Amino acid sequence: MESRPRSSPGPSSGRSAHPDDVGSLQREIHGLLLGSLTTSSVELRFRHADDHEVWVSLNASFFSEVESKQRCLILQIQDISARRQAESRLQHIAYHDGLTGLPNRGQFLEQLSRSIAVTKRHPQRRFAVLFLDFDRFKLINDTLGHRVGDEFLVTVARRLHANLRPGDLVARLGGDEFAVLVRDVQSDGELIGLANRLQAIIKRADPSCRVRRDRQREHRHHDQ
Repeated sequence: MESRPRSSPGPSSGRSAHPDDVGSLQREIHGLLLGSLTTSSVELRFRHADDHEVWVSLNASFFSEVESKQRCLILQIQDISARRQAESRLQHIAYHDGLTGLPNRGQFLEQLSRSIAVTKRHPQRRFAVLFLDFDRFKLINDTLGHRVGDEFLVTVARRLHANLRPGDLVARLGGDEFAVLVRDVQSDGELIGLANRLQAIIKRADPSCRVRRDRQREHRHHDQ
């Protein structure tokens, strides 16, 4: 807790604040000092003396001392890093698939709604949605086990994400269903090429295909 006369410049002009939060900090302090604000409450990121980032809640208000003609500014700063980290984890859980780490159905629908809104305002900015599922996924689970099935989904998710353009979105809708939101489509040929690449990625990741190839090689070796 800290009190300063009104003539004081207040906290350092954001030297230890996160660059993205410096403007907010300065606006709040200047508003208080100029009299346009009587109280202030804001959450900001600061650089700790140990050189790690902390979230703080900063509350500020003026008070007057009985025998003083000057108003004093009182600042209360509380470390809220644990709370913000917990909120961030909950936010991630709410919008991401627990197995693959991809965006989930909820986030996909939210992003799709945004793309629809953008296209309504700017018809030249087209988008497309690709739906992907796997005809042999039940076979993988039944013959190789659910652990292999989960590993297959994680592998597919990683490869799909790695082969998309920046700005495109792949999400797991549930089970073996994935969806890709392709933004700013320039041509149908571009979209067809992407669909063909994604199909090839899925085929290469299919463990049942590798099992069939291995069995075919075993049969040929046995016949020899």
